[in-house]
Amino acid sequence: MTYAIPDIKDRVASGDNKYDLTNLADGRVQLMPHPDSITESGTPINRTLFMQMAQGIKDNETLINDTTTNLSEEIEEKAGIFSLGTQKVTIGVI
Repeated sequence: MTYAIPDIKDRVASGDNKYDLTNLADGRVQLMPHPDSITESGTPINRTLFMQMAQGIKDNETLINDTTTNLSEEIEEKAGIFSLGTQKVTIGVI
């Protein structure tokens, strides 16, 4: 399965440090972002985005491990090395 790289964008806004303040009945206050303008809302940073990245990392780890195992077995086979229990045995002249 081919991983589609998402087009991750930064948020671009003017006045991103401005908020509306509302006094609540229980004595608390509520802050609501109120920027002057938003040119680009940016890519949502959420579980879906991170799970795609984590899965891509895991898939590549599996691929690397499988490739390494296959290469090791192929090298041992060509060198005349085989496993006998936990011992490696070599046949032929080194």
